Amino acid sequence: MRHHVRLAEGPERIEPEWWLSIGHDVPQLRDYYRVEDDNGQRFWIFREGLFDGFNHPRWFLHGLFA
Repeated sequence: MRHHVRLAEGPERIEPEWWLSIGHDVPQLRDYYRVEDDNGQRFWIFREGLFDGFNHPRWFLHGLFA
């Protein structure tokens, strides 16, 4: 499903504590955005990972606003 984004706020970066990542496989950082489409629907989405030339981050829908 696709939506045309009219307004966006963010990113708000959430990442694990650096000391937990030493020698362990921990989740990637997430950049959260609040977006609104042309119909006024509001979504909370996040991107997991960074664009670094090697990895391609993935996008997820985290929630909807009423």
